[in-house]
Amino acid sequence: INQIVREEWGFDGFVVSDCGAIGDGAFTRYIQQTYPQNNQTIQQYQQARQAIQGGCDTNCGGFYNDHLEPSVQNGIATEDDVDRASKRLWRAAIELGKLDTNPPSYYT
Repeated sequence: INQIVREEWGFDGFVVSDCGAIGDGAFTRYIQQTYPQNNQTIQQYQQARQAIQGGCDTNCGGFYNDHLEPSVQNGIATEDDVDRASKRLWRAAIELGKLDTNPPSYYT
């Protein structure tokens, strides 16, 4: 995502995973093969790190909720990774007026 979408195409918005994609079977197998020496918990932290460092700012589902904070606490992902993603998400919320006193309604 970072190399093609952000660097080559110049996209500066936020990226959301497909629902369940970060914790799906294919990505899980890739991590297990890449880090066979680590237990399942550490492998899940590594999945969260690879996703956020790769440019996925938030995920559809609960994978980041369950594994990103412990990944940072265990020194696998970094606070800088989370800050970078958070800034893109907050910027979009501000640009859309979601933090305004009377935010616009896009449904009326």
